[in-house]
Amino acid sequence: MYPIRGQSIIVERTGLQEFVTVRSGGGLSEQVTSITPRPGLTQPNTAFLNGTHQVGNWDTSLDMSVAKGIFERCSTLAPCLKDEGTKILMHNVGLRPDRKGGPRVEAERISLPIIRSDGLTPHLGEDAEEQQNITVIHAYGMGAAGYQRSWGVAIEVLSLLKENM
Repeated sequence: MYPIRGQSIIVERTGLQEFVTVRSGGGLSEQVTSITPRPGLTQPNTAFLNGTHQVGNWDTSLDMSVAKGIFERCSTLAPCLKDEGTKILMHNVGLRPDRKGGPRVEAERISLPIIRSDGLTPHLGEDAEEQQNITVIHAYGMGAAGYQRSWGVAIEVLSLLKENM
């Protein structure tokens, strides 16, 4: 597991209706510039401006020079962002967990010992085993594509749960 640092801006702006994305650079300094409109009832006329993909960077502090770069690149794609009515609502910085070999989405059966030393564990009968088998569903390591993959991963996790019940 390793982090991919992402920094983004949430803006309020009427007129942003299309998702746009552009990649530039490469390796550890790749810049992913994207505008994702967020229609809906709770935050109408808002958009998510994205602009970083920093592999291995654990820093969760806001970098205003990066924020300025994100806004400038997004404004090139959507000039209306430079208009007077644009409001910056929020800055976000987060670490997206990724893993070599891609995401892990699978079921695993593990045995846990049932400990009865404190007397608080329910008595399961004289014939009960000293181990309890449980199913763990792993679903992690989506990296920067977690949002995009979430629906498909949720369907796969539900299928794994049904198979292992």
